[in-house]
Amino acid sequence: MKAVLLYAYGGPEQLRYEETQRPEYGDNEVLVRVRATSVNPIDWKIRSGSAKSRMQIEFPAILGRDLAGEVVESGRNVTGFPKGMRVMALANGTYAEYTVAKANALAPIPDALSFEQAGALPLVTITGAQLIERAVKPRAGQTVLVPEHWEV
Repeated sequence: MKAVLLYAYGGPEQLRYEETQRPEYGDNEVLVRVRATSVNPIDWKIRSGSAKSRMQIEFPAILGRDLAGEVVESGRNVTGFPKGMRVMALANGTYAEYTVAKANALAPIPDALSFEQAGALPLVTITGAQLIERAVKPRAGQTVLVPEHWEV
């Protein structure tokens, strides 16, 4: 399979698009054909080395966290994710043709969303949820209003 591999900390010149092994999946995991992903701040922080004190990687590494794709194969303990199902998840190594995701991290992509739209959601959605949970700290009975559109 083709993937973008990182061979050392540094700038974009450390990235190479080349052939590598298709990942193996375990009993509770799903092999997904990646159809879309996105670039997030954590990707360049890992690539540059500025996040290495918090996130260790082994070279060569495949970056990428957001996943939108189609189920190829599932581990023997996985149910509910048939071959060909459109799924999204927060995963690892998504700058590749194929990646592996834990079944409990996968969600079906709604019919109204394209792969590209779904591929932009996982990490930012979790970040938004964490901001509400950790900063706003809503309690039972409170209402949190989220604007439909943001103006910048």
